[in-house]
Amino acid sequence: MNLASKTNFYAGLLFAGIGLAALVLGRGYAMGTAARMGPGYFPTLLAGLLLVLGLVIGVRAFWQEGPQPRPFKPMPLVVMTVSVVLFALLVDRLGIAVATVILTVGARLAAPQRRWLEVVLLALALSAAAVVIFGYGLGIPFVLWPF
Repeated sequence: MNLASKTNFYAGLLFAGIGLAALVLGRGYAMGTAARMGPGYFPTLLAGLLLVLGLVIGVRAFWQEGPQPRPFKPMPLVVMTVSVVLFALLVDRLGIAVATVILTVGARLAAPQRRWLEVVLLALALSAAAVVIFGYGLGIPFVLWPF
């Protein structure tokens, strides 16, 4: 198999696989019609589009040049997973404001090319947005602050 872009081939394979899995898992939901959509209509439509997109990207990888895969580095994946788990464990204890800051700083540790000033500003902005949107705007009963 002569691939011009292994990265695009693998991405297309991943998209097509997720689309196919969503189609199979969602086949039990009622479809309805375009005028009266059932619970399975929109997810099935999106899954089909994802499957087609994956096939197009995967097939184009045979003749269109693209980036080659970089070596796999597991540390960013581990750091991001730990950050998300910490967020989930701390959001009820410390509040969504502090947990969002911790998650954002964890993301910075996974991508060390970012500058700390950008990370701090982003963390504060995301934290404020989470409090305003989820706490005050939508009225979701989150613990907002640790105090």
